[in-house]
Amino acid sequence: MNLFVITGTSRGIGKALALAALANSNNQVIGISRTCTISHSQYTHQQLDLSDSQKVLEVTFPAIENIEKAVLINNSGELGEVKPFAKVTAASVAKTITINTIAPAILSNIFIKTYANVAKEVVIANISSGAGRHPIRSWSGYCASKAGLDMLSLVIAEEEKASPKSNVRIHSIAPGIVDTCMQDGIRTLSTADFPDHKRFVEYKEKGSLSDPHDVAIKIMSIVNNPNISETILDVRNL
Repeated sequence: MNLFVITGTSRGIGKALALAALANSNNQVIGISRTCTISHSQYTHQQLDLSDSQKVLEVTFPAIENIEKAVLINNSGELGEVKPFAKVTAASVAKTITINTIAPAILSNIFIKTYANVAKEVVIANISSGAGRHPIRSWSGYCASKAGLDMLSLVIAEEEKASPKSNVRIHSIAPGIVDTCMQDGIRTLSTADFPDHKRFVEYKEKGSLSDPHDVAIKIMSIVNNPNISETILDVRNL
């Protein structure tokens, strides 16, 4: 059997990823989020607020032997307070970086330690963002935390490449601009707080936003393809 652990499964890309994984009867899925919106015989929900780093440190994954593939998809993300950096609260900075970088790092660490010696293949897919590779005004916390997620993935990849017996593969994947609740929120912002507001409104008006289901299928194609060796990826290039 294959084990999938996916964060942020209550909605958006995370829920679409969980449903895509559940389409295969050989997959067991553990969803991690604050609320549960999936009911399925192969699905187990773990309630967790990823902004609470102490609670994340206490996470354990089930001890299961004879796993073909163990997959962790760190999908949860937080845009945070959208304002010029000098106007953002320190609490917002801490929360955004905890959800987007610290929690995935902790979960990846625990996941590798739990399954590297019992699964034939371990895959970690970190859902990053183009914003982690290109600066966007008023998105300091989001851009910085997603850049950190990219670099975390690159370091782990380099370490695993240096280990001749490694069975761990890691990717940091930008999903593109997706029609999610985060985009809904962006369109309600003021131009004073977010100078690029008009551009994001136009994405919706012009039908430029990707469907979460379509994005999930592309991410799953990466997860399920052992021949993909690149760490930093963008689904728009697939």
